[in-house]
Amino acid sequence: NITKWNASSQYMFCTFGVMFFLMTYGLLQEHLIMKTFHRTLGWFVTCCQLSGYAFCAWLQSILVGVRLERRIPYRQYFILAALQVLMQGFTNLSMHYLNYPAKMLFKSSRVLVTMLVGAIFRRQTYQRKDYVVGFSMAVGLTLFVMADARTSPVFDIKVIISRMHICMCMYIYIYIYI
Repeated sequence: NITKWNASSQYMFCTFGVMFFLMTYGLLQEHLIMKTFHRTLGWFVTCCQLSGYAFCAWLQSILVGVRLERRIPYRQYFILAALQVLMQGFTNLSMHYLNYPAKMLFKSSRVLVTMLVGAIFRRQTYQRKDYVVGFSMAVGLTLFVMADARTSPVFDIKVIISRMHICMCMYIYIYIYI
């Protein structure tokens, strides 16, 4: 129980905890996909991940004992779950063609797709600094991908295009229908 700690200590504890577990997750995922399965079985890894998530959610519901009432129709849950499975599956499948740092960079570039879909479909406007940050991120990703294509023996531009397509489809659905 960290409620008795001051706000700065709580923040630092939670930040370092999240960073630790995210780095552990990344290392385990990279080792599993690259070393254990030798860049194959991306859908199997996806099944294992989602089974683990479902088990942890079930365990939390048992331990905490709080049942929240459902406010969203089951159809929306199903569609979002299917999109999440596709996103995670294609992300793991892309490890067959991309190295791990490139995969993580593209995974972290979702903010660009979010801005693009928000601007097109929701007519959202962003501050000038947001556009500068987005443009800088796009330039950095492009430079990294161009350098990676020459140095990495495992690289395929078709995967990048398909990753961006799947990401765009997911965000379009979320912005239009939810």
